[in-house]
Amino acid sequence: MRQASQWSMAVAVIALAACSSSKDASRTDSMSATSTTTTTTAAGDSARRDSASAGGAMSDANIMAKEIAADSGEVALATYVRSHASDAGVKSYAGELVSDHSKGEKEAKALASKLSITPQPAANDTTSQATEHAMSRFASLKGHDLDTAFVAHEIEDHKTDIDDAHKASAAAQNAEVKQFVDKTIPELQKHLDRAQALDKKLSGKKS
Repeated sequence: MRQASQWSMAVAVIALAACSSSKDASRTDSMSATSTTTTTTAAGDSARRDSASAGGAMSDANIMAKEIAADSGEVALATYVRSHASDAGVKSYAGELVSDHSKGEKEAKALASKLSITPQPAANDTTSQATEHAMSRFASLKGHDLDTAFVAHEIEDHKTDIDDAHKASAAAQNAEVKQFVDKTIPELQKHLDRAQALDKKLSGKKS
């Protein structure tokens, strides 16, 4: 009887040990699975972040926002200078900018509406801030100083605009957006050429 009892106890101990081992193995497998899932999720999040940061190209919404902001800014600056410039040529040039860029802004807004594109400035777009800075500077100037500052601004601004237009054209997804941007380049070049001619004229004048 004693031997049978001892045998039964031994069997119970072995069974308990086996059960405990099975539970430990189950916990280990569960922890391993959780770790794998966490690692996979983290890798996915990292990939999405990398993909987002890599997407530096302008979207059509970014392009249209920049076109509208640039035209609006030119209209505001040129309107002010047209009323305050001292040189007749500068006044005339400012008037041309008001006319051309007002038309450009209207066409850009119409195209965005037609294509159901909601203009959205890119995170690094500083077009509006640049306009505010230029307006503040022009407001502090008069006469020949204002004339020359405005013309110098337009030279640099239109060089930048032409470069930006080429980049936007290459980035455009919609064919009509690309066509619209391409159409602005010759006009921007015309504005640049006239500003450079005015700069030569004004450089011969005394303040």
